[in-house]
Amino acid sequence: MVKEEQRRPVTSDPRVKRELLEAWGQEGGYLDRRALDIEESRNYKVTKANVLIQKTRYSLTLQEQKVILYLISKIGIDDREFQTYEFSIKEFCDICDITPDSSYSYLKEVTKKLRDKSFFVRINDHEEILLSWLSTCRYNRKQGTITLRICEDMRPFLLELKKQFTSYHLINVLSFKSKYSIRLYELMKSYSYLGKMSVGVDELKERLDAQNYINFKDFRVKVLEMAVGEINKYSDIYVTYETVARGRKIVELKFTIEPNDSLGVLAHRIDTLYKH
Repeated sequence: MVKEEQRRPVTSDPRVKRELLEAWGQEGGYLDRRALDIEESRNYKVTKANVLIQKTRYSLTLQEQKVILYLISKIGIDDREFQTYEFSIKEFCDICDITPDSSYSYLKEVTKKLRDKSFFVRINDHEEILLSWLSTCRYNRKQGTITLRICEDMRPFLLELKKQFTSYHLINVLSFKSKYSIRLYELMKSYSYLGKMSVGVDELKERLDAQNYINFKDFRVKVLEMAVGEINKYSDIYVTYETVARGRKIVELKFTIEPNDSLGVLAHRIDTLYKH
């Protein structure tokens, strides 16, 4: 079993590190050890096979996504099997910027729902596999800890990935308030090496689990604009898009993906640390 304090980060964002070191010398802005530990955990890397990002449909709430991404970020680059992770519920809530009325009951309910959800991954044109996210969920109210383990069937999509995968720092998605933002960010990140990607509107709705937005105007306002806005404000990529129409109907979206070097992103990350 790997406990929170035993896990070392795979890597961290040097821009954030630089800003944090400068913050140490600012009057009234002294960061304590705990704040730096939080920053370190937020800079663990999430790595997924592209098939999970580009070709798989699943339905998760914002907080369910944050739980599974937090868990994935704990996987070491050389891990050959999944570990069972025990960590403080308070630390998890601080790292993922979750402030529920009752963190223990809240996280227990979130992980229960996550444990009960399954989804299909297409292996090839003729074969699919039904997967679950979690195999173990254990709670200790007295100690305020939670123990989780990723389902073994997820191994080909999360462990020892050598090609066709996407990696990003966990911190890039922690400030998102829309569940669609994480999904769109991962999709854009997986194509960021190309700097662009095109996708049909109906296909994108399916990938984002947003098929209930039949009208494109509603989809654009409530899903697309919100997600793009959060990605550009909080993450390491900057996304713009153009619409392609067939007749009077919008049928395709063309995205441009660029690195986001905005100082506003760094300022937000520094500011969130002082909350803790």
